[in-house]
Amino acid sequence: MTIVSKSRRLLRVPALCLVLLLAAAACSSQTTGPDHGGQAARDVVDETLTVACGRCVFGMDVKGCPWAAKVDGGYYLVQGATPPEDEHDAHASDGMCNAPRKAVVRGRLENGVLTATEMRLLP
Repeated sequence: MTIVSKSRRLLRVPALCLVLLLAAAACSSQTTGPDHGGQAARDVVDETLTVACGRCVFGMDVKGCPWAAKVDGGYYLVQGATPPEDEHDAHASDGMCNAPRKAVVRGRLENGVLTATEMRLLP
C-alpha cells in the first residue's frame, strides 16, 4: 500500500465523523420545543379539552394531583388559571382524580406546559 492511498483512507474517518456530527446537529435544531411528541408552541383559544388529574387519570409521572389537559393527543400539566378547589370535590365520583371532564380552555401551550388564563369546567 502506498503512502498516498493510506493517507486517503485516514482522511475518510474524520470526514465521516463530520457528516454524522452535522446530521445530529440538524436533527436537534428543529423548531418544535421539548413538548410531548414534539408539539410546537401555540395559543389555545377557547378550545374544549379533556382535563383531569395528571397522575390519577392520565398516568403522568408527577407528584401530587395537578390538573392536566389532553391537547392534540398529548397530555400536558396545566398551570395558571384552574378551577377553584371549592368548586369541585377532587375525589368525588366525577372529581378530577376519578373522571376526565371537558373544559373550555384559553392559554398557551409551550415547553410541555399549558399555561391557562382561563379554564372553565363544563357540566
